[in-house]
Amino acid sequence: MVDEKLIVQAGATLADAMKCISRGEKGFCLILQENRLIGLMTDGDVRRSILEGTKLSDPVDSVMKRDFFSLPVNTSLEIVQKNIDKYKYIPIINNTGELIDLATASQYHHIPLVKPVFDGNELEYVTDCIKSGWISSQGKYVRQFEEQFGHYVGCENTLAVSNGTVALHLALVTLGIGPGDEVIVPNMTFAAPVNAVLYVGATPVLVDVHPETMALDPELAAAAITTRTRAIIPVHLYGHPADMERLMNLAVRYNLLVIEDCAEALGSRYRSIHVGNFGDAATFSFFGNKTI
Repeated sequence: MVDEKLIVQAGATLADAMKCISRGEKGFCLILQENRLIGLMTDGDVRRSILEGTKLSDPVDSVMKRDFFSLPVNTSLEIVQKNIDKYKYIPIINNTGELIDLATASQYHHIPLVKPVFDGNELEYVTDCIKSGWISSQGKYVRQFEEQFGHYVGCENTLAVSNGTVALHLALVTLGIGPGDEVIVPNMTFAAPVNAVLYVGATPVLVDVHPETMALDPELAAAAITTRTRAIIPVHLYGHPADMERLMNLAVRYNLLVIEDCAEALGSRYRSIHVGNFGDAATFSFFGNKTI
């Protein structure tokens, strides 16, 4: 969608165009006639026209550039990227000349980590939550979330906390992990598991991941176990479950605790069982780049 602040209609005055350029803060404005893009004007065009004697009350049609660069709506991404450095802003039009979009350099150079989708009742529920006043601790939405989430993943006991790192920290404290203990953590993961281990005064032991699962390699984990090892934190990275059968066998054999980091694995199952149901505790995350 094109920002309305960038658009003036044919027949507007040069003064109107100047106001549009100021509002849009892009250094130019687009001139439309019945939704068709017929011209473009930059702040430089305005200055030059005034120096040449154009009055602010004159129509913008007499000053605008009718010969401007644009691309059709079905243009490939490769072609847009090829031209975006030169033009910075490229109008995208359909076969009748209607303005459909505006390609920008930031849009095609920046690849966002995530684009959240809010196409349901989110705004309605958030508004209701704010109106209720229960926005900082408990309330019906927190309880309802815990209940429905537990039902979905198959976990009987669930507790909502502020983020996934806090969940890991709480799980470690609850299970009695502390100074002098070692906790095996995969070396390919977000920093949260390592940080949580450090928070309780324990020592994280980094172990490589298996190339097929991108999760903790059970064989390498076995080789890293010492007399101080108390727990394992398998991370189901990118939604792919770790080899929980072998890891749980390892935990039983050496009497180790298991905390599943399911931050990226909501909806993932290992042998038809939702992740998070194998170890002594499991943590999930609902940060903006997670499943929900």
